[in-house]
Amino acid sequence: MSNTMTPIAQLEEQTEDYVLYTVNGGPGAGEEGGDLDLQYAPQLLEGMEEELAGGKGALILDLAPVTFVDSAGLGVILQIWHRARQKGRGFYVVGLQSSVIRAFRILDLGSQINVRDGVADAIAEIRAGA
Repeated sequence: MSNTMTPIAQLEEQTEDYVLYTVNGGPGAGEEGGDLDLQYAPQLLEGMEEELAGGKGALILDLAPVTFVDSAGLGVILQIWHRARQKGRGFYVVGLQSSVIRAFRILDLGSQINVRDGVADAIAEIRAGA
């Protein structure tokens, strides 16, 4: 199924220090939020290919709109993190909803990936040189 209405990851802001993408996910059960699951996770990775190949600065993924993430979605986030790290780029995930936080905690992803409450927190840390 193609996602022609809304890209899974949408570029929101780009500076010398960072690039911010909002991850919308696919249609969720309700009108608000979306799923980052087996159906939509590969689209996220595909959508991030160009950024991962040639982008500069820290990469921030805002997952605030995502209400559900499964193992495929978590796997893609880990792949993006790994590839950003290989390029020497910082990587931040922000805006996690409670259901997504639970998945991150179960797998202890916060010990590897920079998870911050919001975009402003990640930007402040990037600018501070942390």
